[in-house]
Amino acid sequence: MVSKLAVSYGPEHGDEPVVVSTTAELDALLGEVRAAYVERWPVQLEVTLADDPVSCGLDVGLRGEVGVLFYSGDDYPDGCYSVGGASAGTPKTYYFYRNNREYPANAEVSSAEVDSAVREFMERGGVRPSAVRWQDA
Repeated sequence: MVSKLAVSYGPEHGDEPVVVSTTAELDALLGEVRAAYVERWPVQLEVTLADDPVSCGLDVGLRGEVGVLFYSGDDYPDGCYSVGGASAGTPKTYYFYRNNREYPANAEVSSAEVDSAVREFMERGGVRPSAVRWQDA
């Protein structure tokens, strides 16, 4: 079951997020965002189900060859972060509408894992993706 996703990542999407209906459209959008933003600063996207935006959400950070994820939903009301590298270091900062969002130092995973997780979120109707490991918020 592929669900339509509503994606926001800039001030122009505050009232009207970008809606993607297929994984091909999703892949194209992720590519466009990387091309437009990642060289300048790490960017975060807010992804929800277009038909049910309050049931769950996936925040997706993109930064070069890595990224971060934050999932929240009925089954994880406090949310959870992706787990990637070593836990030492400073928190990772991503920008949503030019506002800082911090993620744990160990939250970054490969860009391939990010893409796979977002596709899985779409294909499974907003279920927390199993493509990455998770830690409680």
